[in-house]
Amino acid sequence: MITRKLKGFIVCLSVLFAACQSPSQPSRSFPSDSIALTGVISQGGHQYYFSPCDSHQQWLLELPTSHWQSHFRSPQAQPGAFYVQGHLKASSVVSQSDITLVATQLTPIHSTASPSMPCHASTRFRSKDEPLVGHYQTQLKQGEHTYITLALRADHSAQEQYFHVDSERPSTEQTDTHPSFILHNRGFWQRLSANKVEVVMTLIQDQRAVLRRVYHTHNGVLTTQTESINHQEFAIHPALIFYPTREPQ
Repeated sequence: MITRKLKGFIVCLSVLFAACQSPSQPSRSFPSDSIALTGVISQGGHQYYFSPCDSHQQWLLELPTSHWQSHFRSPQAQPGAFYVQGHLKASSVVSQSDITLVATQLTPIHSTASPSMPCHASTRFRSKDEPLVGHYQTQLKQGEHTYITLALRADHSAQEQYFHVDSERPSTEQTDTHPSFILHNRGFWQRLSANKVEVVMTLIQDQRAVLRRVYHTHNGVLTTQTESINHQEFAIHPALIFYPTREPQ
């Protein structure tokens, strides 16, 4: 559970650029196949987890009953590479992972790779959302030196950092400044439509919370005017605009 002190800190950061209005229930709409990845399925206790190839992520796996019966009924079933389609959400049950992969399609991939290395090059698929993968940056308020960087990675993990620098330009643009990090958030991202992408932070300073924003995408720029914190929605004014930037050193 997120502590009251930390929750207050998140809100304080938000009001640097958000005008909080009366909270309302955010509208939620998920396409069934927001992501498509290959990875390995493993068991931990009574739960199953999915780890994308070439990634350190491990997500709780939620599957239709028919998939459980067809793939995991036998106790001799061995872990291997699977092609998975589905969408991500913040975990609502106690597990090792704060993120759940809700799978709608699950297909075993048979390859000549060693069982100990199921993520062979021949099993990997390029993400259809790859154009969005990269680093972005915004300034919280004109005239101040507080910034947010956002990283959207090929494995659909996301990372957000708030930091302050004592210069007119952030450290990603000049090397003689030393940023003071304020907040480090981690979560996931997924496309909701051709011009909308959802970014959800599920760990705020390593404590579980849900900070959700839906961005409109245009020419590589991400823009949003709303956010929800633990399912309460607030307006952002002026709009929060992330521009592509190079990877921080």
